[in-house]
Amino acid sequence: MTFSDPLLALKEFTLNHSDYQLILTDIRMPAISGMELAKKAKEVDADVRIVIMTAFELNAYELAQDLPFVKAEDLMKKPIMLSNICKVIDRKVPS
Repeated sequence: MTFSDPLLALKEFTLNHSDYQLILTDIRMPAISGMELAKKAKEVDADVRIVIMTAFELNAYELAQDLPFVKAEDLMKKPIMLSNICKVIDRKVPS
């Protein structure tokens, strides 16, 4: 599922979290940030995997402080190639 509205994405995830294994989100979005979306999603389902995309600098220390459940290798800097997204998803979601 894809969403352009993070609040709708969060509502869908809250209602149907067992249908999802991974959330791929951007840092900057309207209404709420990707960091806030990730935190709220983890409150709903602590097992959901999170991958963050950003065009901005975010170092490993900042990431660990704000989102300790997201590893540095799960921070994808834009521009992002589709093959890189696939690699991260393959690593995050076991087959």
